[in-house]
Amino acid sequence: MKTTPLLAMLFSAACLVACQSTPTRTAPTQEQAAIFDPKTLYGQSLQAIELDGQAIPAPPEHQQPITLILSEQGVSGYSGCNGFGGQLSHQGNQISISQIFSTMRACMDGYGELEHSYTKALTDAVSIQKNGARIELRDAKNTVRVAFKLI
Repeated sequence: MKTTPLLAMLFSAACLVACQSTPTRTAPTQEQAAIFDPKTLYGQSLQAIELDGQAIPAPPEHQQPITLILSEQGVSGYSGCNGFGGQLSHQGNQISISQIFSTMRACMDGYGELEHSYTKALTDAVSIQKNGARIELRDAKNTVRVAFKLI
């Protein structure tokens, strides 16, 4: 039969065409979609609502909420017991908060541990993202360390 070599060639050509890789389009990752310029937050007060995956309880009446304010001059805010400031640098959504300094008020009601964890999370942050109404600081493992809401 003379059709056998022709069928074999057609079959081989069909296999080669089917096996070629075609570029696939993927939707942007959540991280890519959430990139924004932190300068849009300059001067606005952000209230911390979550720290290391745990909701931050509302402060007692006599105490202000835990906050963060970004500016050209750096960062400032309230960390649970004390006011603080520090240096800020960023490029795109990559962020670095360093050299945090604070007032030295005594912490009551267990806020000392919360304050320490909060300032550690700030200095561990390497990126900032907007996720819906939340602003998130993430560490090098892309774990949300602190989540904020605008106030």
